[in-house]
Amino acid sequence: MKVTVPPKAKYFISALVVVLILSICACAQVSKPGKNTDTPIKASVKNHLYDYELMYSYHNAAYDTEKFAKLAELLQSKDTLTVAGTNYTEDNGILKIEFQLKLSETEPDYKIDFTKEMQDAIVLFAVFDYIKGVEINFTQADYSFGGVPIMRADAETILGQKIAPFGNTKESFTEDFPDKVQAVVWEPGVMDTVNYYHAMGLDE
Repeated sequence: MKVTVPPKAKYFISALVVVLILSICACAQVSKPGKNTDTPIKASVKNHLYDYELMYSYHNAAYDTEKFAKLAELLQSKDTLTVAGTNYTEDNGILKIEFQLKLSETEPDYKIDFTKEMQDAIVLFAVFDYIKGVEINFTQADYSFGGVPIMRADAETILGQKIAPFGNTKESFTEDFPDKVQAVVWEPGVMDTVNYYHAMGLDE
């Protein structure tokens, strides 16, 4: 006796066969040994304090007012202050960087972060072999706060090792140096706040 299969049933059976074949192929693909085709996961980029690649592009460049003003804009204070200017004296090897304060009656105080200052200086010492000291000043109108340079020897004491070797190669500067700088803490225990009324001579 001949059995007649309805057209709908034929379609269902065909579809089922196709699904089974695709499943078998997929399983064979997964279990097949060979090259790992998984996309490698990128290592997370560290949140560094500086753009070390860009900083190193200045390595041992001769002092230039405009160039060093742009360099100063790469330091940590760039987020809150503008660079008023820089100056370098060959006689004593001290680089001076001046940041412009924006104090007002509504925001009368600026608290200086000495750790950031020391980190800035250490990075600059690694970039430039010839710099012996870094002096960071904060100005408001005719008032200036600072004037005491951080000397290379003092920075090396804080860091716990010589700084110059970190600037010998780009690899050392960009890979070995950042964690060292990040770990630096400097709290000299001196006045750390610039006040608007004092800077403008209104507290007399």
